[in-house]
Amino acid sequence: MFGKDIDEFLEDSEWDIDSIDKMSQFSKGSKNTIRSAAQANKLRGLEKLYLQRIETSMNKNTVGAPG
Repeated sequence: MFGKDIDEFLEDSEWDIDSIDKMSQFSKGSKNTIRSAAQANKLRGLEKLYLQRIETSMNKNTVGAPG
């Protein structure tokens, strides 16, 4: 019942299967970009924590050292 109407609609429509596929690929790419950004933020946070711990341990060694 709807098959003929859908075929006519698609023939007269500007929609194109290839353009839909390109949009899908773009969507996948943006998800990867968001994931990469989140991983970069996590890495920066770990780096800050690591540097703070090194700084703290160096300060403890300096304070406790005879001088």
